[in-house]
Amino acid sequence: MDEMHQCSRMLNTKTWMVVSMLGLVPAALAQGKDEHAGHHATGPAKLSLNAGKKWQTDASLRTGMITIRDQVQAALPGVHSGKYTKENYLALATTIEGALNTVITQCKLPPDADAQLHLVLADLFAGTATMKAEGNRMAGVVKVIGALKSYGEYFDHPEWKPVVH
Repeated sequence: MDEMHQCSRMLNTKTWMVVSMLGLVPAALAQGKDEHAGHHATGPAKLSLNAGKKWQTDASLRTGMITIRDQVQAALPGVHSGKYTKENYLALATTIEGALNTVITQCKLPPDADAQLHLVLADLFAGTATMKAEGNRMAGVVKVIGALKSYGEYFDHPEWKPVVH
């Protein structure tokens, strides 16, 4: 089974439904969805540690999450000042989604860690959807920051630095 399908099959049904209802399915995941319809593992509904320890990560995941963190960190002065435009939010959301799609297509985590990661990914995609929608785009950035915080709390990423705001 290729890596993309390994990741998509581990996305638990509840998360898949939420992500797909919100139109947040990344292209890479959507391609493998039909093949695994009804075949998703019943995964955890909320983040948890791995027997008290953080879940392992791989190089692709760490690179993608650093990209997202750095982009959000760089955006915060404009977001906080109210000078961040609709175009800025759309560009940030697009950058984040690009990093997420790379993480998804290059996923090499064990199934249990992968299932936990998908809970973080769902929050990241929900944040980008809010950034793209009319309304309070700043709430999307807040959602992404929360997902990045969870990532740092539940995944073993040496030298991970949370977003400072």
